[in-house]
Amino acid sequence: MAEHLRTPLTEELRPHLEDIDLAIGIWHSHWLPPDAPAGSWRRAGYPAGFAPEERVLVPVGPWPEPAPRPLQRAAEGARKGARAGARKGLRIARSGAQAASSASDPR
Repeated sequence: MAEHLRTPLTEELRPHLEDIDLAIGIWHSHWLPPDAPAGSWRRAGYPAGFAPEERVLVPVGPWPEPAPRPLQRAAEGARKGARAGARKGLRIARSGAQAASSASDPR
């Protein structure tokens, strides 16, 4: 984990990385526990022993969760596609049934 943060893994830093509640805040500051210092995993020294050799992680969107609109549009598209597929399957089944009944009708 420390290598991804570009920081040396020291005995001072190790307990902070092993604390899952604190460590998950590495990916998103909203996931930090309420008692975590502001700026944890974003500034050197927070938590103690965090000393990145390169720029500190900066969160990128979506913030804090994906916007609901694209998800709603995707769900509606899936529903429309499912309805269209069901209608097409019903048409195929009906035409197949009609063809089978006319083939067996000896007129």
